[in-house]
Amino acid sequence: MSLPIPDAAVCIQCSYLLRGLENPRCPECGQSFDPDDPPTYVVYTMPSWVRWAQPPSLLECVLAVIAGLWILEDFSNQIASHPYVVCLAPILMVGLVLYYLVRILACLSLKNLQGDAAGLRAGQHCEPSSAPSGTQASRGSSRWAVLPVVVMILASAMLTNWPMRVRFHFSLPAFERVVRNIETDPSTNTGPQWIGLYYIKRIGYREHGSIGFVTGTSLWDPVGYLYDPNPRATGRLTQQLAPRWYAKEW
Repeated sequence: MSLPIPDAAVCIQCSYLLRGLENPRCPECGQSFDPDDPPTYVVYTMPSWVRWAQPPSLLECVLAVIAGLWILEDFSNQIASHPYVVCLAPILMVGLVLYYLVRILACLSLKNLQGDAAGLRAGQHCEPSSAPSGTQASRGSSRWAVLPVVVMILASAMLTNWPMRVRFHFSLPAFERVVRNIETDPSTNTGPQWIGLYYIKRIGYREHGSIGFVTGTSLWDPVGYLYDPNPRATGRLTQQLAPRWYAKEW
């Protein structure tokens, strides 16, 4: 049966955690102690910032994933369906990186402050070997990877714009069908509608057979996709996505 001693009690000689021992003697250095005599051991008081040394909570990980998916969805919608997201995305990414670094520094500082032996006690949230169980330790350790993964995915999306290319690729057959319908029947619906994975606000005719599909607006101008059978698309922010198809800001 474990001795009745405070959970935060450590050996007065070597700072070994005394919680859970059945004999009143430190197994690390042999120092004896009396559970009923507080001066024979030390009750360690963790600093207030020790909570930052814990792995991110499940809620924090879920919020980071939701925020990442929200930004990726907007990146996939050509320029931005919500322009402020493009402005906030870099700020959010920097914030996530700084938040992660603060927690890592807190974890390292806690281990340095307590030393190797005491670190096994107060730094139990940082060291999988001292977590309550192997399963809990594994879960806690894996949460450290969530924020870096989210940041790397968002950074790759900003640099290569792959979300838009992937979303457009799966929507291209639907866009092609609408183009054929318009070319054969000018009375085809050109109002708001879903085309593939995109909600199109309106379809506009252009000269020389080109057709514009408006998905939203940037800060000022309409944005969307342009079908141009004559590959000569010009203008600001024009990017070719497929033969005869361009991402476009008008």
